[in-house]
Amino acid sequence: MRIYLILFFFLSSLSFQGLLGKELKLLTGTFKQEDLKLNLSRDKSWVPYPSYSDRKAWDQLIAPFREEVIAKGDKALDYQWQVVKATDYLEYERSGNRGMMEKPMNENCTALTNLLLAELAEGKGRYIDQILNGTWHMTEMSTWSLSAHLPAFQSSKRSLPQERTHVIDLMAGDVGSLLSWIHYFFGTPSIPSIRK
Repeated sequence: MRIYLILFFFLSSLSFQGLLGKELKLLTGTFKQEDLKLNLSRDKSWVPYPSYSDRKAWDQLIAPFREEVIAKGDKALDYQWQVVKATDYLEYERSGNRGMMEKPMNENCTALTNLLLAELAEGKGRYIDQILNGTWHMTEMSTWSLSAHLPAFQSSKRSLPQERTHVIDLMAGDVGSLLSWIHYFFGTPSIPSIRK
């Protein structure tokens, strides 16, 4: 029953968007900046993890699987960041093959996640440069959305990202979340492991 409701709301939003011929702005049309200021926590009390510099807490938290996390991070130290080409996006509309763009995107995200977790586990700065490279690579992309999702939300109906069109799907949300955690843990100049 739940899947039918989700499908109904998804299809309804597509239909309404098509009928209205305009963006729905479901979030920004409902919530104003004043609402956010009143309801969002400005401190870090909502974060259930220790700060990067609290090495004792990280050692305790990660102890049961520290070796595995470090091994995955070590493997990603030599990772070559993969470019998701325009033709990879177009392959979805040409053949229906989603994997051409999803495979390199997923592998990049997995490598970046493994580097993040390894640095949090070890805390020596060995993974910072490669985290920086991966973050740089991800922020240079035209979109983090999947090629199979773009046609439903772009006026072009193409699987290639459309200029000045922002599509937020689950993948884009996941990448945004990953980069947010990287910024949260390493985005402050007070972290001694970030070289100048």
